[in-house]
Amino acid sequence: DLFEELVCNAFVRLSGKRVLDLPIVKALASEKQLESLAASDWRGVKLECDKVRVLGEAPDAAAFLRDNRNTLLSPEKVHRADGVLLLGGGHILEVGCTLHSARVPSDDVLAQFASTASAGAYESAIAFAQKSLPPGHPKRLNRHANAEKRRKAWVAAGLHERRALRVHITLPWGSEPADEDDVKDEQYAAGLFVLENGEIVVNLDKSNVHLLF
Repeated sequence: DLFEELVCNAFVRLSGKRVLDLPIVKALASEKQLESLAASDWRGVKLECDKVRVLGEAPDAAAFLRDNRNTLLSPEKVHRADGVLLLGGGHILEVGCTLHSARVPSDDVLAQFASTASAGAYESAIAFAQKSLPPGHPKRLNRHANAEKRRKAWVAAGLHERRALRVHITLPWGSEPADEDDVKDEQYAAGLFVLENGEIVVNLDKSNVHLLF
């Protein structure tokens, strides 16, 4: 849709910048976070994005990304993320876009957060609740006929192991959950968070989305 297209094309304008120099990272990260990231494998990783392509329900994302490294892909719906771009050094950009007009159920917040996890590509929207099953388990996958096949291609390409810059854009009010006790700050609160696995989570709402544009 137009919202997703606008967001995805914003990354084309930022092409050539180091991830740690992106306004959405540099302006939102604390000095301590920036120092830690600069000493990690994020150091020197650049965002190279020439164009945006909508895949629709055509070939799977893994096949497309293999042949179009500098294209930000809006993948098939069964993939779950709204935008995917390969980054250097075993990293990946995953983008999620949502429009909310009020506080939303916690399950919706958690589903949106999970949609940008590269390890969870092609899983269903409720897979986050199936904690006893490992990522990619058949019972966690989307029921779409091609989900399992495309998940296997994603894993075969090693994309599930790439460390992600996960950018969530939720307008206008953010994704404030109806029951905050069920949700961690990094899953909805505006700002930047570094997860234990080294992934960078950036949550944008009306208060900071200008940093992307």
